[in-house]
Amino acid sequence: MLATITLALFAVLLGAAILLAGYRFFLVMLPIWGFFGGLWLGAYAVTLILGTGFLATTTGLVVGFVVGIIGAVLSYLFYMVGVVII
Repeated sequence: MLATITLALFAVLLGAAILLAGYRFFLVMLPIWGFFGGLWLGAYAVTLILGTGFLATTTGLVVGFVVGIIGAVLSYLFYMVGVVII
C-alpha cells in the first residue's frame, strides 16, 4: 500500500514538474525515459532468454545499458524527425 502511494505521489510530482517547466524539461527528460525504457527492455529480454533474475547477471546489466543507450538516442532522434516532418 505504501509503495503504491509513493509511486503515485512520484508520478504526480513528475507530471507537475513537466507541466510547469515545459519544453526544456521535456527535451532533457525524453532521452532519460528512453534510456530507462531500453534498460528495462534489454534486461527483461536477457531474463527471459537465460531464465535468471532481473538484472541478476552481468550479461543482463551490459545488454540493458547498451539497449538503454540505443533507446535514449532513438527517442531523441525520432523526436527531431517528428519536428522536421511537422
